Amino acid sequence: LLYNMLSAALPGFEFTPFEQRALPLLMRPGAIASKTPMDVFEVERMVRSNPFRKSILVIVPLRDLRDVLTSRHPKLPGEYFIGFDHSWWPNGTDWVYAAPGIGAIHAATRELARLSGVSMLQFRYEELLSAPAEVQERIARALNLAFQVGFAEFHEHQADLPYRYEGKHAAVDQTLVRENMPVDRARAGKWRAPEHRQRIIDQFTRFPALFDLLIDTGYEKDTAWFETYREGDGPSVGRDHRS
Repeated sequence: LLYNMLSAALPGFEFTPFEQRALPLLMRPGAIASKTPMDVFEVERMVRSNPFRKSILVIVPLRDLRDVLTSRHPKLPGEYFIGFDHSWWPNGTDWVYAAPGIGAIHAATRELARLSGVSMLQFRYEELLSAPAEVQERIARALNLAFQVGFAEFHEHQADLPYRYEGKHAAVDQTLVRENMPVDRARAGKWRAPEHRQRIIDQFTRFPALFDLLIDTGYEKDTAWFETYREGDGPSVGRDHRS
């Protein structure tokens, strides 16, 4: 969502289609934007391998981990896409549950704040949904960028949106494709749906570090929410078969 917003609003940048690693792009002149989740593990290497001495700007959206844990990918709709320990990743024509998960990604994100040679900005995904103009202004000020289109109007510029589920990236479940749709506040808090209760209980029971991450990112003050949630009506506790 953010990547498509930026592409519609930010002039002067080349936006790579879908997902491409940022490291090879540093070898090319010009202002280039990219979006690949696992780039968070390569930022230190980018700082060292920067022949044009480009400014490296990293935008890191935060999201309620419970929504992350219950998210599904348009190309793999039958699985929860990311867990604390691992996430799914394409491997040729197949998918493997072997990529880093929430724990490793958050650890790498914390290291970015200590890394010199990088400008980093964090904000909440929920803020992007509820106040896109405010988030846009914060990005503009923090990273000294000039926008020509409002984030809330990004979907009106479909021809400029690089993140598309089409061609070889075609979605298996088109109803899960939201990156080119108008901003919808209802995207936040979907973890509360009854069908996700078993998933939430299982992940937080098996990976207690999730409690600390939820508190550290400001989405809860303590663990009291879980006791209430676990004692509520819903499916019996059980384990996911992979995560």
